[in-house]
Amino acid sequence: MGNKKANLPIGKKANESSANSNNKDKKRQFKDDDEENEHLKKREKHNEEVCIMIDLNLTHFFFWNLKRSG
Repeated sequence: MGNKKANLPIGKKANESSANSNNKDKKRQFKDDDEENEHLKKREKHNEEVCIMIDLNLTHFFFWNLKRSG
């Protein structure tokens, strides 16, 4: 087996172009505006649920810490 060096992009420009191509691949293609709006509503609802869970966890930790410290 020979040693082969991988052609890795070096420098900021290479990393930026790689990141840009990844973002283009990840962008979701919608058939129409209604589908996009539905997707955005679902994502907004999910974000609200995540915020509520984080808030509950922080509240729980705060009171647990108060109880623990006396």
